[in-house]
Formats: sequence, C-alpha cells, structure tokens
Amino acid sequence: MNEVNIDNTNKNFNGQLAQENLLCFCRKHWIVLVPYLCGATVVVASLGLFAFGVSQETLSSLFSRASYHAVMFGVVLAVTYYLHRFFIRFFNYYLQIFIITNYRVIDLDKSIFLRDSRDALDLSKIQDCVMHQRGILQSLLNYGEIHIMLSASVTEKVLTYMPNPDYHFKKINKAKRAYAFRDRPEGFETALSERVHGSAHAEVATIEKNDFVEISPVNTAPK
Repeated sequence: MNEVNIDNTNKNFNGQLAQENLLCFCRKHWIVLVPYLCGATVVVASLGLFAFGVSQETLSSLFSRASYHAVMFGVVLAVTYYLHRFFIRFFNYYLQIFIITNYRVIDLDKSIFLRDSRDALDLSKIQDCVMHQRGILQSLLNYGEIHIMLSASVTEKVLTYMPNPDYHFKKINKAKRAYAFRDRPEGFETALSERVHGSAHAEVATIEKNDFVEISPVNTAPK
C-alpha cells in the first residue's frame, strides 16, 4: 500500500468529530473468508454430483416415497441455511471496518442484524503499539496482529487479521506522534526556543565574566 498516493482526508464516516480527518481505513484480511468459501465450494460440488450423478431410480430404490421427500426437504433446508450463513458472513465482512483518524483509532464491529459495536481509542491514551506476524502464511499473505496498549488500563486492544500490518502499525505511531505534537500548549515551541537561547546566552556571559579564573587540573573551583 503506497501511503503517498492515498488521500482519505475527503472521506467521512458516521460519528466523525469536528476537525477530525480520516487518515486510512481497512477491513480484515480476506483470509477470514476462506473457510466459508471452501464450505460453499463443497456444498455446490456436492449438489452438482448429487443432481447429475444419482438417478431417480437409484433414489427410489433406496428410500420410500415419504422418506425420499423428507430427505430432499432436509437437504434443501440445510443448503438454504448454509448459503444464508455464507452471504450474511460475506456482508458482515464489509461492515467490519478499522479506521485511523488524526484523533482516534476506531474499530467498527457491525453485523447486518444483531451486532453493532464501536470501540474508539483516543490517541493520547495509547501507551504502546506492537505488531506481530507469525508463521509463513502470515508473511506470504501479508497479514498479522496489532496490539495496542492503553496507558489507563492493563488490558490491551488486539486487532486480528490486519492486512498490511506494517503499514497500519506505522500509521498509528505517526498519527500518535502528530497528535502529541499538536496537543502541546500554544507558544510551547517559542517558549522552549527562548529558554534554550536564554540558557546559552547566560552560559556565554558567565564564561566571559570568569575567563580570568585559573583552572587547576585537580581542583576546578576558583582560587
């Protein structure tokens, strides 16, 4: 992901604060859909094999008329339920979004029907951020975990199946540093500069005033 070519500041989301800019957003890695895709493939392949590989006479010889209709009804019901679960999970995948702004880190865990969870972490409350990529699969497919430690709690926020975790890890740290610099009181830099230059001038004046003092290699106090 190229950070230079991506500009999300013109994008908005529900619950956005005043002067809050969206820096980046993502969904979980597509690897979370692989079990459902494999299951759907098995179901479709089984239905095709059952429809074209088993004749009506074979089914009639194995089951009575009542049993045959009961079995077919059960198969249709099971397939309908599984496909419903598959498409619901697919839609939920697009509703679960991770957002980084210039003020907060937001984890939206939402489903179509029952679940609507929003976890917002203030950048000023973030103590540390750690990224983990474990195993060959995570390295090859470029996904991992990001652990966010909070200063006011011993618990941590774990973001699992994060795509391109190194990019989002750096993005969080960069936003945190920018937030800390922006949160300094007005005139902080000017006061700091004056203090540094004032100390330097005072030190130079002290040296000029005491340049006649003889320095002993043993005792550095003035004689």
